[in-house]
Amino acid sequence: MEDATAENGTLTGVRGGHRVAVDKYRMHHRFYRRFDEIPEQDPVLWRNYQDALKQQYEAAGLIEEKIALSKGDLLIWHPLFPHGGSKIKDKTLSRRSIVLHVSLR
Repeated sequence: MEDATAENGTLTGVRGGHRVAVDKYRMHHRFYRRFDEIPEQDPVLWRNYQDALKQQYEAAGLIEEKIALSKGDLLIWHPLFPHGGSKIKDKTLSRRSIVLHVSLR
């Protein structure tokens, strides 16, 4: 495990963004008649969802923040928390980390 820094790329997230989440169950109607027709991978629909989400959180005055983590840190977030990764500044550095997605039923 390694630290995630501005140099090797941090996690990014929008604090409070889960409260303004786009209704992904309605957005698909612009492209598909039924929800079960959506393929597992649809880059156009994904990009449109990301753009709509960004418009909503920016309209709410929310901003994307960099989240630097030290090796061994644990971060748990809401399933609708908008998140991603920052650009790696120093391409000679690695960022060994483990990400787990856990779903409880």
